Amino acid sequence: MNPDYSEGVAYRDYLKTQELMFPVRFMDSRLPNKQEIVALLIEGQAFAYDTDVLRKNPLYQDHVENRQVVILTDQSGASRIYDADGVIFSRWVRQSNLTDTEKRSCQATEDALTSPSKGERLRFPSHRAVWFGWFPQFLKTLLVH
Repeated sequence: MNPDYSEGVAYRDYLKTQELMFPVRFMDSRLPNKQEIVALLIEGQAFAYDTDVLRKNPLYQDHVENRQVVILTDQSGASRIYDADGVIFSRWVRQSNLTDTEKRSCQATEDALTSPSKGERLRFPSHRAVWFGWFPQFLKTLLVH
């Protein structure tokens, strides 16, 4: 029998349970222990977004510490968080083009959102994690789920 070394196989069964391999001092029941999140820190405040919510809403906008952010989640489930700089987006084709509510086009790249009217708005550094791993490090995390 040939062992399966494909991506994700080593922890597949473990990730299906709520059991942990080691003790965790602080737990939070707002999400299942191993629910994946996309998290970011802005001005010392931690924010976490449930990846299930982001998959269902591939164009997601939120207000974070007096800033408006837009989170784009592609078909693979990868999410990128950008500074929306006050722009409200109405459409994303899951490629690279966004349209705002005034029907202006904006280009999403790996590093930034760019539009002729607003210039370049940078991508925020974010982290993909499981909830039980993130929360003990950032106990005051604001959770979107």
